[in-house]
Amino acid sequence: MGASAFAEPTYTVFTDTPVGGSGTTIRYGINDMGGYAGWFMNSGTYLGFMHDGSGFSTVGPTSPVGTYATGINNSNDVVGYYYGTTGFQGFIEKSGVYSGVNYPNARSTVVYGMNDTGQVVGYYTDASGVTHGFVESAGVYTSIDVPGAVATYVMGINDSGEIVGSYFDGTETHAFIDNAGTFTSIDFPGAPVTFASSINSAGVVVGWYETCPGCPQIGFIRDTSGAYTSIAPMPGIPTYLTGINDSNEILVAILGATNPSQFGTNFGMLLSGVAPTTEMPEPGTLVLMATGGVLLLALRRLRRRSSLV
Repeated sequence: MGASAFAEPTYTVFTDTPVGGSGTTIRYGINDMGGYAGWFMNSGTYLGFMHDGSGFSTVGPTSPVGTYATGINNSNDVVGYYYGTTGFQGFIEKSGVYSGVNYPNARSTVVYGMNDTGQVVGYYTDASGVTHGFVESAGVYTSIDVPGAVATYVMGINDSGEIVGSYFDGTETHAFIDNAGTFTSIDFPGAPVTFASSINSAGVVVGWYETCPGCPQIGFIRDTSGAYTSIAPMPGIPTYLTGINDSNEILVAILGATNPSQFGTNFGMLLSGVAPTTEMPEPGTLVLMATGGVLLLALRRLRRRSSLV
């Protein structure tokens, strides 16, 4: 593994929660002004929310099962998904008005990211039960599949149109970057499972990885040189990096070890002060080129209707 790619970070624990929040609050997606989106538990149901720097507000349609806000751009437009009458459906909310974002003829659609040009990304399940990534731009939907993948999940997009996500190749789970149709697999060195959640305009990628089946998740940062930094403020406790902005401010979700799949206990932190160094990675940290792709964590969470992914 190469040397640390980032300086020593500063962590700030979030102490405020949406009105009516009862324990579980997950922050997912952050813009350049520090506004963020996410979801929280209220009377047994997950509600989507945004924080615009001055306070919280709920977003998206009301669902008896759950609504999850997953992305926010610099206009404070928010995207996410909810469980509707026909399965998972995507949405976008602008100035308090939401509309659907659903891949044509799909069984279900989950939306995760949006950039400042209005492009929206996520993944969908087709009539055959196969999962594909997608990007929507000005009402036009384009399917995204990593070559050779069993399933592809798109999670984030930056203002240059670079896309990140994860895929399953039938054996292992890898993260990837899609730059105008050119796919690069990225794997945390030595890890059989890597997930990418977000990419900023500089090309810095964040996400999490697993060192073995059932091992706790560990957050990572991959800088523009290809060097990786592990992020685990509480070693042994599942840690997810869920969003990064152009100031390299990063959202960190720490999930309770007692029942992490259901978010038994959790809290969020903001990681900052992580300006990249200029050092190059050692050979073991160079980007791996591969083909292939299931975002296993996403499937676990979606099946339980309570998800981080």
